Amino acid sequence: CAMEPMRKRLPGTLKVGRLKILCSRAFGIDVDLMTLHFKAENDPFPTELDDEENPLYYYGVHDGAEILINEIDLEERRKDQERENKEYDRRVKEQERTASMMQDVKKMQEMKANAAITGAQNK
Repeated sequence: CAMEPMRKRLPGTLKVGRLKILCSRAFGIDVDLMTLHFKAENDPFPTELDDEENPLYYYGVHDGAEILINEIDLEERRKDQERENKEYDRRVKEQERTASMMQDVKKMQEMKANAAITGAQNK
């Protein structure tokens, strides 16, 4: 949902974690479900503020920059995790099949080699 923007002057030394707490109070979003990005003027791509211990100046946040708040959708995150788990299971099964086939080929080669040795010894 879109909310009215808030204009604030923030010191460059303000840490991202503290900013999240301020945003949580102002917008009623749980800190643990929040991601912050900043967008500078004329920059089409926002930069994620991904380390709560870093101050704003670390990311180059300056006067006139916008701080964007996104709330994490827990249901969507759960669905993503389920998809990742299914993909992981599929890959593991595929690798197990490949390993089993390789072991079968190796056994066949060993059996052929043993048969050749036995045949040569019987001559």
